[in-house]
Amino acid sequence: MRTRLPLAILATAALALPPALNAVPFLTFDNGGSDANFGTASNWDSDTVPGPNEGAVINTYSPNVTLLINSNQTVDTLRINDGRTVTQSDGTLTIANAGSQVE
Repeated sequence: MRTRLPLAILATAALALPPALNAVPFLTFDNGGSDANFGTASNWDSDTVPGPNEGAVINTYSPNVTLLINSNQTVDTLRINDGRTVTQSDGTLTIANAGSQVE
């Protein structure tokens, strides 16, 4: 014999589930600011610099430029596709999530 749970109990249980692991938004470098600087907001597809709760993506769709890091920045995750270059000059890029990867 089956027991049916009221819809309210099922909805409450669904709301109590933890969020998906590594569910951070990713911002993609597009060099819209034309200076190839990590810290320039207009260089990202969202026109905001990725922060500690976001991932940064430098991929094959990103312009083929050397991305400069010349101020302290922190991101959750960093994904760099093979063939792209990131150069650190004065600042530090802190990657909070150990799951960072180079593809």
